Formats: sequence, C-alpha cells, structure tokens
Amino acid sequence: MAPGFDGKLRRIGRPPGPRVRGFDHSFRFTGYAESPWDPDTCLLSHSSDTYRLLSDAVEERSYQHDPKSTEYEQGETFYQTDAITDYAIDFLEYDRSQDESEGRQPFFLYLAYGAPHFPLAAPQSLIEEYVETYEAGWDVIREDRLQRMIERGVVPDDIVLPPRSDVPAREDWDTHQVRAWDSLSAERQTDLARRMAVFAAMVEMIDRNVGRILDDLVEHGQRENTIVLFMSDNGACYEWHEFGHGADDGPRSDESLADMGTAAADQGLKYGAGWSTAGSTPYRLYKHFGHEGGVRSPLVVDWSGLADDLRDGIVKSVGSSRDFVPTFLDLLDIDLPDSWTAANGNSYQVADLDETSESLADLLTEGEPSGDRDIAWEHEGNAAYRNGPWKLVGKNFGGTDGVPAHQWELYDLSTDPTETTDLAGDCLERVRDLAERWLDWAERNDVPVSDEIEIPAVSE
Repeated sequence: MAPGFDGKLRRIGRPPGPRVRGFDHSFRFTGYAESPWDPDTCLLSHSSDTYRLLSDAVEERSYQHDPKSTEYEQGETFYQTDAITDYAIDFLEYDRSQDESEGRQPFFLYLAYGAPHFPLAAPQSLIEEYVETYEAGWDVIREDRLQRMIERGVVPDDIVLPPRSDVPAREDWDTHQVRAWDSLSAERQTDLARRMAVFAAMVEMIDRNVGRILDDLVEHGQRENTIVLFMSDNGACYEWHEFGHGADDGPRSDESLADMGTAAADQGLKYGAGWSTAGSTPYRLYKHFGHEGGVRSPLVVDWSGLADDLRDGIVKSVGSSRDFVPTFLDLLDIDLPDSWTAANGNSYQVADLDETSESLADLLTEGEPSGDRDIAWEHEGNAAYRNGPWKLVGKNFGGTDGVPAHQWELYDLSTDPTETTDLAGDCLERVRDLAERWLDWAERNDVPVSDEIEIPAVSE
C-alpha cells in the first residue's frame, strides 16, 4: 500500500509535510490540541489550518457541527477520533481496490489519535456512564488500580506505591504534592470526578474506533496477516494543577458542569495532576518528565506470527518507539535505503537509525528478550538514561522531596521500579558513567542541554 498517516501531526506538520515524508494519504491536524468537535476551529495549533485531507484518491467527507449542541451521532457528527478512523478505513478500501489491479502489496497505516489529549471531549451519554466510578476519588482509584495490576501480574506483588506526585510551581502557585482527595470540598470533588469521566469516555471512544479498524480487516480477510501495535507516546498529562489548567479552574456547576466535554462547553478542558497521578499508577510523575510515570508506557502487540509463549502474556522486556522501524525492516527482510523519492518527485537522504534503537523481531517471533540495553531521553530539561536495570534521571524543578532541579538521581529498576530509593549518593562512579553516556548521546543527536546538567565529580 501507499502508506497512510492519519491523525495528530505536530513537529512533522511543518515542512516537509507527511506526503514528502513518504505518506501517500493523510488526514491530519496540526498543532497539538485541536477542538475534537469542530473541524474549523484552531485551538492551540501553530498553523492557520486545522484538519486537512491530503490524498489524490480519497474523497473528503462532510460532517455536521453545531457548537451549541450536546447531541452526538456516529458518522454524522464531527468527532475527531471518529473522523480519523473514517479516513483510515477509506485509505484501506482504496488500497484494496489497487491490490485487485496491481497484485497484493503490504500496507502500512499509522494512526495517531489525538485523544485522550486535552481538550477533554466525549459524547455526553458516555460521560454519564463513568461519573459514579470516579466519584471515589484519585486516592481510591490509585489503590484499586495497583491491586488489579498486581493480580494480573503486570507489576510484582511487593511493589512500593510512592506518595502522590508533585505539582511543579508556576506563576500562581508553589511546588506542592497533589492534595488528598478527602481534603477537597464536595463541589471540587464533583467537578473533578466529571473531568475524569470525560477522559475515560474519550479512552472508550478510542477503543471503539480501534475495534472498527480491526473489524474492517477481518471483514476483508486481512486481519490474520496484519501486525498491530498499540501504544501511548508518554505517561499521563498533568498540565498544570490538580484542579485542571490552573488553581482557578472551577469548580463548575449547573450547565457548565453538565455540559463538560461536549461541543456546547468551553474549549481547553483538562483533568489535572491528581488524575494524572492515578493514571501513572504506580509510577512517579507524568508526561514531560523522565521518571517512569512520564516515559513508561505499555505496548500491545497482536499478530498471528507472534511466538507461542508470547500470546496472552506479559513481556517485561524494555523497548522504545525508536525500535519500530528496525523491527518492521527485519520482519519484511529489507534494508534501510540510503535515499528515497517522495510524491513531489524530490529525492531525500535517509538518516541512520538512532544508535539506541534495536529490532524487536527476535522477541516477537522467537520470544527471545533483547537483554540489557541503553535508552536515553530528554524533554524540556528533564533528562534520563537507562543502562540495563540502572536508571539515571533528573527533573527540571526542585521537588518536595528536597532534591534540587537537575540533580541526578539513580535507581535500580530491577528492585525499585517505582523509583523510591535514590542510590546516587552511594554509587557516584555509576552516576558519573551514566551522566557521561547521556551527555555523549545528547551531543550526537543535537539535544539541547541545560547549563545546570553536569557530570558529577567523584570523591576520592
């Protein structure tokens, strides 16, 4: 298939666009938080256009949009997650029509759903189904989720649940730990429970739409020979306060509460740091940060070619999204090309794979774990480097635990997966070694390095 890209396009939304990057079909939105209900409204985008179809073969769809309505009907009402799936199915249908005339060819489809990124939005009837669940509050939900994870073998039964994560300081508040749910007023709890219900409804809408894609593949006899990888790109999003966007966000009441998350409500709804702490259970911190709550996300793989002992099981091997390209190349038994020609007729050089990436092909087909490996991260001055079970990490703010901004912390994830016991003071040689590796990686990859990130001296 001519490759298809469908969904969120942030950095690669700037020139060159998706078609220059090898995607023959694209329905995408630029920026990072378009209105899920309105195809014409640009909320936090860095571009003047929002949703856009780029294809020589697939026709543009039309949807209904009423900014004052709380009504929703799949296939009629514009809803971002539905629309992304609609076009994905159109791309697949076009591909099948080409297969009939040109012979069967492999296809590649990249689906980048915007949900459940803010602004939170979902059909009102579905939101109502989740409100009662989240009235229990984030502390109870966090404990319940941990227990279910232990029962299902996702985490060890002796895992330590760290305290609620910090809310980093901004202009209107100091750094503090997420407040206990029981310390909040009844009005605030009602507001926040509904925010989380909207988020949960968004996740269910993703689930329904992934199901639509899989059903389409089954209907056309393609499911058996299609490998499906499903993941998130980061941990839960805390932006920026327990109450939502800021300390003055809510609590809402009456219509503004009832319409929360619908097209009739205001834009920019967020669920805040309290619920993201629950979403990152049992790990520390969230998106933006290099601690496990920010970078550790599950990967679900479904494929008839999986090794028998991987089916219906949990694999504890470490991987990275940077592993996908070498994995696909190995499974298809092809080499990374030196250059390629895009739809615009121009030729481009292909960059080498990141040195920390590895193919997961042997893991998927033979059940052979990749073993110890190095993985590096940096985002907004938050840095981390993993070598086997050892994890070096620093954050860009001073926490309530007394650790200053950009000071390196060291954890042995084989015994402390939730990063509760900092070993940096006892293992200075290892801290120095991993810090040097991180800085070397950052230099090779043109990663911006804060002046406050240093290689520590080692005492005699």
